[in-house]
Amino acid sequence: RIWYGYTPPYLHDNFPSPNRNSGLATFFVPLEARSGFHASVPVGGRLVACLRYLSPDRYTWRTSATQSAGIHLPLFLLHPDAIKPPSPLFHLKTLALGQLPTASLSSLFGQDLFRHLIHVDLHVPQIYPESSTEFIRAWTNPPIATLTVTLSDYPPHGLVGDVLGAISEHCDPKSLPRLILTHDFDAEVDQGQILSSSALKSLTCFTNIVSLTISTVVGYHLDDTVVADLAQSWPHIEVLCFYASYHTHIPSLTIASLQTLAEHCIQLRKLTLTFDASSIPAPPALLHLRRNIYQNMLLSLDVAHSPISAGCAFDAARYISGIFPSVRWIQSSKEDWALAGDEEGETEQDRIEIGYSKLWLEASALIFGRRSITGDVSQWTRAFLFIANLTMHLTF
Repeated sequence: RIWYGYTPPYLHDNFPSPNRNSGLATFFVPLEARSGFHASVPVGGRLVACLRYLSPDRYTWRTSATQSAGIHLPLFLLHPDAIKPPSPLFHLKTLALGQLPTASLSSLFGQDLFRHLIHVDLHVPQIYPESSTEFIRAWTNPPIATLTVTLSDYPPHGLVGDVLGAISEHCDPKSLPRLILTHDFDAEVDQGQILSSSALKSLTCFTNIVSLTISTVVGYHLDDTVVADLAQSWPHIEVLCFYASYHTHIPSLTIASLQTLAEHCIQLRKLTLTFDASSIPAPPALLHLRRNIYQNMLLSLDVAHSPISAGCAFDAARYISGIFPSVRWIQSSKEDWALAGDEEGETEQDRIEIGYSKLWLEASALIFGRRSITGDVSQWTRAFLFIANLTMHLTF
């Protein structure tokens, strides 16, 4: 095992110690020259990598000498000679790229370099935002297990949808159980766009997805029909998070969509969703529950920027408890502000959402109180519903 790159003292604790029994030795190769140079290390007669030294105080690079299991570096540090046959980088399984500039991409395209990738982490720069989609389109359906795409420095309009489209077209639909698409900047509301429902529906081909997290600036175009399509396409999903820094429009999605998710996504344990809770329907009847899948995995519900009408906290708590009986608390976007007693916030939208968060705190307190007083109710309810379902099947 060989570790290359600049390793300041505080990084040494993060590297594994040599294990004499494993037959692997660990070497630290510092790159300390002040001017650019190439460092190549032959291992067993094979060229492991060629690096161009540029920024020693920010990045380190690592790879396995035998199987090229992982690499972590900005792509501009990767010398073109490192990706020519018979480089072991052709067997790369884990890839984390700090940047994707144009100059390096030209030498990567046309190479069958990414067929074995399993874990990928891409950071997309402002200078070349299209690099993410071009990079993904260069793949030949690798068996990706985890894909993280971070958009930085104000992505142009349409980029999020383009990235999702490229993922759906060029990743193996039988794989990709985990997908994260987010941004690492504090953008203003006028610098974002609402993500279309068609962009999200392009991911329905990944029927084995387990975890999906998407973060945008100003929210999503979702309605009950779209969520029904997503829920039916992702029966194994455990984490479903739609984050947004702002939410400037009234959501078309209603609180009734929670019932759809409960019926189709029985393994869901974490949910973040903005929906309209200004009108609360009656909680589902016991007859409906016993004829449908009973969801008892969800423990925490993040309602994000969901609007709720005054006086509806009790109805919302009762409805959510009827669908997700294991939920222990509800979170919202301005919860910390509401707990701190901030009434105004910085903008008019902040003031409105602080009011929503206060109502959601009431609903969460009601749910928590139910758990404290009748902690065994859900167990008896599950037992009763099991007997009811068994009786129904025996009857018919």
